[in-house]
Amino acid sequence: MCAEYLFTNDRSDVLHPAPLKAVLEQLHDRWHHVYVFLAMAPTEDFCIRRELDARTLREFDDVPDAVYTIGRFMREYDRFHPSDVFVVLGDLRPTAGRGADHEGACSMELGGGLSPGDLRRFFRDYLTCVCERRMRAGRPFSLVPGIVRRYGFTPRDTLRMESLVARINTRIVERLQTEYEKLKVLSFIRR
Repeated sequence: MCAEYLFTNDRSDVLHPAPLKAVLEQLHDRWHHVYVFLAMAPTEDFCIRRELDARTLREFDDVPDAVYTIGRFMREYDRFHPSDVFVVLGDLRPTAGRGADHEGACSMELGGGLSPGDLRRFFRDYLTCVCERRMRAGRPFSLVPGIVRRYGFTPRDTLRMESLVARINTRIVERLQTEYEKLKVLSFIRR
């Protein structure tokens, strides 16, 4: 069900700051709820990583503080060299213990570079994993007023998210119920 993503520009296998910023601005303008949800994601789940500092020619392993949230990337954008190289990483493994190194993330063919639509598709898969993690922990994800304030959702964002979360949670409950029905007939499962 859950997959992993590694977004790069498939033409040259790199993303530079200006095109990446443009994609993030388009995401903000088109799908604000997606932008703010990903902006609030822990870096273990979603991050922008500087692979190469073009000024020093140091690569990821040698670049201090090379992992960025969307907000930090946007705030520090003017500090980047135009030839710095970035990747956008998203981790959808459903369990804890994931690290910001995103080992094992797999490449996603983008056919023309990273787009807001690619991030929107990742968001839907990521939101599904977040909802499933919360459901399995017995704390279903919902848009309570505190969450709406924390994320800075607009009223329109809230409506979009409520509808999406409700559909995702319903599908998860149905799938978990099906799993439970299959498992409870096994003799070694305690009822």
